[in-house]
Amino acid sequence: MSEEYFGTLLKTIKLFLILFSYSLGGYCQISFEEGYIVTIENERITCDIKNLDWRNHPKELKYKLPSSTNVKRIGIDSIKEFGINQAKKMIKARVNIDVSNNNISMLTRSRAPIFSEEEVLLNVLIEGNASLFSYQSNGLAKYFYSIDGSKIEQLIYKKYINGKKEIVENNAFRQQLRNDLKCHSIYLFQLEKLRYSESNLVELFTLFNSCDHADYTNFEQKKEKDLFNLNIRPGLSTSSLSLNYELSNTGNVNFDGGLFFRYAIESEFVMPFSKNKWSVIFEPTLSRYESLKFNNFFLVNADYKSFEISIGLRHYLFLNDNSKFFFNVNYYNVVTTNSYIGFKDAVDLQLELGSRLKLVAGNNFALGVGYKKNKSSFEFRYGHNRELLTNNFDWNATYRTYSLIMGYSIF
Repeated sequence: MSEEYFGTLLKTIKLFLILFSYSLGGYCQISFEEGYIVTIENERITCDIKNLDWRNHPKELKYKLPSSTNVKRIGIDSIKEFGINQAKKMIKARVNIDVSNNNISMLTRSRAPIFSEEEVLLNVLIEGNASLFSYQSNGLAKYFYSIDGSKIEQLIYKKYINGKKEIVENNAFRQQLRNDLKCHSIYLFQLEKLRYSESNLVELFTLFNSCDHADYTNFEQKKEKDLFNLNIRPGLSTSSLSLNYELSNTGNVNFDGGLFFRYAIESEFVMPFSKNKWSVIFEPTLSRYESLKFNNFFLVNADYKSFEISIGLRHYLFLNDNSKFFFNVNYYNVVTTNSYIGFKDAVDLQLELGSRLKLVAGNNFALGVGYKKNKSSFEFRYGHNRELLTNNFDWNATYRTYSLIMGYSIF
């Protein structure tokens, strides 16, 4: 690889680092939200808390007192309860929790849960006459409930192996809810089909608390629900192509770069954790590269048409509610159609020399950095080397791109 290539790559990495550092600085300034902390000594601290939208319970909180820029830390062992901007609340409680393992390789033959009394930090999902809580550990969620302020109990769900060596489920939580959630709007068939999932349980507890028009808080409802975006992504690409013949330098060509249009539509699936900072992106793209070059021996024509399907991971750094920087890495699977490199005699241009080299592209990665405000965005993307002659041992064709992509979110 040439020194020019490595120089360009280093400049691209440097740009990434500069924008990342700037974005991170902006993010840190706005990531503290209004909230409160209740310590184990029952002292209530009104403060701004750094909201990381934890999937599991946090080990410590970072907070700032009003009119102060000094960041303080407090360990979870010293906290009894905390809340953030009426969108997050966690409480510490001593409960009986089922410690049975639901991993298939660790299932037992006992239908009954194995309870252990422990003090845990519960995430409040619904707070009202009937309150719903969740607890996450090692990727598994367990749900708890309380009626009219009664002792918090676990909703029982367990997988086990029966006498026929089949994997079956103990869905005792349905009977628990049937006994305790008496409401004219809740029907037996709803409970019989109820799944042990956050969305199903939140919906049921919301329905129950709405029965008597009682006051309740749905903390999950306050979270951002826009978890899918469909984006139009046209843009301009400048591409370069170098051709190398292993047996002789007569076939070596460095084609000139040029500007070409790209047409793409992107599906984005936002991950429902970590404040929606991560997303998976899927982007089909149509693009074309054409170039003509003399190399002292031949007139060489490159015509490369591709349909690219990329899947990627994107990370957002929020500046405020309406604007954010983002970084993504994409993996491309490429399909070429009627693409070739052809040769003509430099003197007699009517004379085609040999058969055309059919282009069969390999896969590659790309790095992108961009900015989004409301529905509009732009991105600079660098495509790492892509081999276009994977079907030929004597020739190498290295293709790379730099793209400026404009985006607009349809929804």
